[in-house]
Amino acid sequence: PTPMLLKPSTTALDLTIDGRNITSSDSNFTFTFVDLAIASIHPNYGTINGDTVVSVRLRKGNGANVSHCWFGDSKVDATIVDVDEVICKSPQRKTVGAVRVGISTNGEDSTWHNGLFEYVKDATVSGVKPKSVSEIGGTIMIVSGYDFPNVIGLNCLIGEEVTSAEWIWESMVEGQ
Repeated sequence: PTPMLLKPSTTALDLTIDGRNITSSDSNFTFTFVDLAIASIHPNYGTINGDTVVSVRLRKGNGANVSHCWFGDSKVDATIVDVDEVICKSPQRKTVGAVRVGISTNGEDSTWHNGLFEYVKDATVSGVKPKSVSEIGGTIMIVSGYDFPNVIGLNCLIGEEVTSAEWIWESMVEGQ
């Protein structure tokens, strides 16, 4: 591994055994320190099928230097939005559960977020009551099915309209 650096530096690279040089380098190598810190990730959950677009916001900019995101031990390419944000698509995963999210400038060394990304099962809707509602809206609907995640930001999508939803339990959501 490279040494921890607090500022960019140019130095020679040689090999040693027990502190004695065994090579001599005529070339200098530039090591660049990039100060990365993750402020937030959103959303912080997605299905095990992957492809959830996750926004990674940075505390100190430097988004232009980010090349990869890590979801646990899986590495994916990052897309630069601006100096304060990159986006990454979550990879597939075989099991539900939480993983750490990190970013990298070289695909190897990573800075990790304190929060977790939660992998959930794909939810399935099996029914909605009532079957018809007023066009003026406001009717409370009960959506039944299974594997509904208990997450912040749960909504119902009715046609192209997004309405709030409340998780009741794994097989029931109340929407408006």
